[in-house]
Amino acid sequence: TIFLPNRGDVTAWPIFDLAGPQPERVIAHPGGTWWLSATPAGAFRVVDGREGVVWQNGTRMFQADQGVGPIVRPGGSSWTISGAGPMSGTIRRFEAWT
Repeated sequence: TIFLPNRGDVTAWPIFDLAGPQPERVIAHPGGTWWLSATPAGAFRVVDGREGVVWQNGTRMFQADQGVGPIVRPGGSSWTISGAGPMSGTIRRFEAWT
């Protein structure tokens, strides 16, 4: 479980940068549950939560994710991330203002 702060006054939809290999990930967040398929070795993914788009090595990956995109509510939110093995990546744009 991780806590992401949101000092803004509106809900934020983060952007993820993930380097493979990564196992399948499931994120339980305040808006619901979101699932991302495994990221293969040598692949780099950018996941835009607001647009609901997954890019892998510059190519859009359709059907790579499912569910309600992860959100961070004003004040911050806890996420529970499931998946075997360590996670290598960053989460950005987790604060938003009107």
